[in-house]
Amino acid sequence: MATSAAVQGAGLLTAVWKKIEKAVYAAGGTDEHIARLDKSEAIAVIERFAADLVATIHVAIDSLFREIISDGKYDYLYGFAEKPGEIEGQTFHTVTRETILEHPAVILTTTEVYEKCGDKMADLSELLDYGKKNPETQRKFPIAIVWKVGDQSWFAILDGNELYRELVISRDRPDFQWSVRYRFLVRK
Repeated sequence: MATSAAVQGAGLLTAVWKKIEKAVYAAGGTDEHIARLDKSEAIAVIERFAADLVATIHVAIDSLFREIISDGKYDYLYGFAEKPGEIEGQTFHTVTRETILEHPAVILTTTEVYEKCGDKMADLSELLDYGKKNPETQRKFPIAIVWKVGDQSWFAILDGNELYRELVISRDRPDFQWSVRYRFLVRK
């Protein structure tokens, strides 16, 4: 498995290097320019490119997330829902899997919820899609997902009542206790 990942990584680096070479030649560069890519001044350019790429991706994620939030028509956003670029462990994608609500009907800690539902727990895109398609459901009871990034637990909750709907995204304590009111969104 690790060997396969190393081979894929090497293939990706080779493909990227070939694209860099092609771009250098297309911009009027020569073999000397290619040779200088190994020198420290080229490394600084590559580091700036990497920083710009990461910033661009964060802007794209932030923009996509804000569009999804707008589509969901939430009245209030709390925690990381107000700063999506800082959400860890989630990517935003088109939802293709079906989800259902699981109701444990007992008090569970975040760790217990993760152990019970972790493999089938919906992700943030699926939760937001559910909220968009079923806005009235979150007025009846809170709907949540939990996930882990390393040792850190995270959660997202759709909640509300007759007057408003809200989205909360935050880090969580593993010993936090979820009341019997909560439903957890899981994949079928």
